Amino acid sequence: MGFKGFVVSDWNAVAELIKHGYAADRAHAATTALTAGVDMEMVSDTYRTDLPALLDAGAVSSATLDTAVRRILRVKILKACWTAPTPPRPNWTPRRNLPGARGRRAQLRAAEECAQYASSPDGRHHRADWAAGGRPGRTSRLLVSLGPGR
Repeated sequence: MGFKGFVVSDWNAVAELIKHGYAADRAHAATTALTAGVDMEMVSDTYRTDLPALLDAGAVSSATLDTAVRRILRVKILKACWTAPTPPRPNWTPRRNLPGARGRRAQLRAAEECAQYASSPDGRHHRADWAAGGRPGRTSRLLVSLGPGR
């Protein structure tokens, strides 16, 4: 396929496999993610804490782990992560690069129109993309969910 990068999980996604019913426990989540091709785990620590025992038990092969590590190191070497420090950004300050009032209004408008929320049976609001799957009738726009007072 030609992909020469590596795959990083979403924020805490490997551990979330348990919560969403795709893994029975942390060890199962680590095994599932790594064998599915997730090379690097972001935030959760199932790889760090559970992979040593999984390797010893033979639940994960050293070849699978080596492949993931090789993909990560390849990119880090190509990007010279150890030899060329990130150069400082002169003349850059967060305040100077914030958008003006017009830009902030456009950002707010985009967020208001894009965010979808769902109501659960207990009356709480959740992001619709996972709570309700974006099904019509179960979601509402952010402004509708929060009300006119924002």
